Amino acid sequence: MDGVLRLLREDEDEEFQKNYYSKNPEAKQYRGEEAAYLVFEPVWWRFSDFSAGDPPRTMES
Repeated sequence: MDGVLRLLREDEDEEFQKNYYSKNPEAKQYRGEEAAYLVFEPVWWRFSDFSAGDPPRTMES
């Protein structure tokens, strides 16, 4: 993968908290003023399926 890593914007925070903590309720203990959330936005990726044989099946964008 290749892409851009950035801090979560304030306008994204409410939706993030709703989705993330509903799937990971144990992570609520780490919330706080000092917590930072990072967002990775891929610009290129490649997937190789080595179980498909030789050569492996690949997909990329």
